[in-house]
Amino acid sequence: MLTISKSLSAGQGRTYHSREFTSEKQNYWSRDQQAHNEWQGKLAQEWGLDGEVGSEHFARLSEGQHPESGL
Repeated sequence: MLTISKSLSAGQGRTYHSREFTSEKQNYWSRDQQAHNEWQGKLAQEWGLDGEVGSEHFARLSEGQHPESGL
């Protein structure tokens, strides 16, 4: 089932990310013991992003900054 709602603010997005992806108890996406929070796609490749998406990376990205450099 698909639920469509209003877009999240940067702060709401960070809260969602920390609740759903970084908490082992709440992590819906890794209940099958597989991590699903890795950089993927053309932009990740162009920016040299590889491996796990950390909460600090996500916070920077949600503010329109490069996830690693913060610029």
